[in-house]
Amino acid sequence: MNALSPTAIGGTLEDTQTGPRPHQHMPALDGLRGVAILLVLIDHLSASVRDEFYVSHKILYWAELGWSGVDLFFVLSGFLITGILYDAKGTPCYFKNFYARRSLRIFPLYYAALALVMLMTPLLEHLKLTGTANPGWMLIYATNFIISIDGERAFGVLDHFWSLAVEEHFYLIWPAIVFFLDRKKLMMVAAGACLLAPLLRLATADGDSSLPIAAYMATPMRMDSLAAGALIALLVRRPKGMEGIVRPAMIVAGTALTLILSIVLLRKTKDPQDIIMGTIGFSILWMFYGSVLLLALNWSPLRTIMQARFLRWFGKYSYGMYVWHPIIFMLVFHNDLATQLRGGDTPLHALISTVIALAAMFAVTLASWHLREKQFLKFKSRFA
Repeated sequence: MNALSPTAIGGTLEDTQTGPRPHQHMPALDGLRGVAILLVLIDHLSASVRDEFYVSHKILYWAELGWSGVDLFFVLSGFLITGILYDAKGTPCYFKNFYARRSLRIFPLYYAALALVMLMTPLLEHLKLTGTANPGWMLIYATNFIISIDGERAFGVLDHFWSLAVEEHFYLIWPAIVFFLDRKKLMMVAAGACLLAPLLRLATADGDSSLPIAAYMATPMRMDSLAAGALIALLVRRPKGMEGIVRPAMIVAGTALTLILSIVLLRKTKDPQDIIMGTIGFSILWMFYGSVLLLALNWSPLRTIMQARFLRWFGKYSYGMYVWHPIIFMLVFHNDLATQLRGGDTPLHALISTVIALAAMFAVTLASWHLREKQFLKFKSRFA
């Protein structure tokens, strides 16, 4: 894409910079990925502190919205994967190269974590942290569907693998759709998915105020965030590229943020299984995060923030952090042995447990990156 992209200079919007081209690395998206993992970490950490130490504070209350970090991950995945696939159409080994590169990125850590947790089964049983479902379902990425049937805690410390299953289903299906359809038809399919998903979520309602866990985790119900990212990737591949995209993105982002906060304040809940939040709320979220994605690429102030080394560092290790942190948090916070070892529930005890949990998470994440993930990523160059 050679179109000019809008940027902010001195408070005004001017089309002065060349937008990202196909296959060009976009550092701002690394930072946005960092924001996504930070949202998830803040949500889970605040929940651990609140539940185990009986802490109540406005900061912890609003931190619960961190679950939406998963939606940001979905939008990013839809955008990046669709861009990669669309730009690779017509090249040799289209399917082979894509699946080889995805496998090298995803599988080594995923199955290593799964194997480790299965080896830890005796300890987890003693700590009452095991699930009720057969862990073999995770081997084939059926985690989200089994939880939808059996309920939460079906896989114990690995329940969070549900979102990895959703993304894997996207990787399995979407490449073929991109391969066979042109850009306009692909945009129609993506738009259709964005419209269908909230209707499917609404159809699962078992009352007038809540949705079942399936509405939050089952792939058909969550396809709109991924499809929204795909739609944006296809939109910016129009002849004009990202030209003139900043002002509309700002309007959509501001409107969507206002609507989300309105839902929280009027419904007095941030529960993603609330019937309003879990239906139109999810749609508003992908509109917000999709607009933020576009602004991160095209609006100079936000792009500068997202390119900050701090956020990009978290983005680089986000996959490992996502995989490991719930396992570590459950071991540090949520079992009888941990309660006995910390010896109290004062703010000091909460601080010490938080430091231990984060230190352990960073150590395990960095170790898994350097000792395992990075070693497999070296082979990606064979599948350009």
